[in-house]
Amino acid sequence: MKKLLCVASFLLIATACNQVDKSDVLPPEKMEGILLDMQIAEVYSTIVDDSEHYVTNKNMDSLARYYNDIYHHHNVTPEVFAKSIAWYKRNPDKLDSVYNNIIPKLTKLETRYPVQ
Repeated sequence: MKKLLCVASFLLIATACNQVDKSDVLPPEKMEGILLDMQIAEVYSTIVDDSEHYVTNKNMDSLARYYNDIYHHHNVTPEVFAKSIAWYKRNPDKLDSVYNNIIPKLTKLETRYPVQ
């Protein structure tokens, strides 16, 4: 019985240390906006200077700048975003619902502005 109590206590402590306080997690609507902007930034980072060519390699310097602009635009720090995305990864049903709202928006943008 003592071993069972020790194991149960250890598991409780281990899982408690790994959890993020739900109040630190960005709400789904805010995550949608940020992730949508990040997906668009991923595409922009593959466009070369003359905007006539599409390449498969990302310009990581541009992408880092875009991400910083996205954080600033949404009034979020990279740390808060990282904590939130970690929480959403541990709650895949919530992350799926966020992406289920993003995908139609990206599809609409893709049909309106096809990559050449």
